Amino acid sequence: MLDSRSLKGPNEGPLLVQLAGAEGIVGNHEASRRSINQAVTVARSLSKLELAYDALDGTLVAAVYARLGESDTAVRWLEATLPQYASVRGLLLDPRLSLLRGTPAFERFLKAHPE
Repeated sequence: MLDSRSLKGPNEGPLLVQLAGAEGIVGNHEASRRSINQAVTVARSLSKLELAYDALDGTLVAAVYARLGESDTAVRWLEATLPQYASVRGLLLDPRLSLLRGTPAFERFLKAHPE
């Protein structure tokens, strides 16, 4: 659905993240990588921040990077957006992050943020 409509406008970054997630789920990793990179670029340009962590849903971005096999990048997004979450334990239960569970980067993240 997102592929057939214009994603320009105030919600362009979040919509591109959703598109990247959908592309990754169907196995189109090249398109997913392009979409997530574009989402980060758009968010960065709108917020004037180096990585635009405040403009995108960190969990969803982390899930996309996890699907692309980039667990270190995914965990960097979780680290940067940690204040958005009620608890680290909630991240453990989030099904979108299931691909991160058991990775060395995610395990280090959990050890660094005990509850």
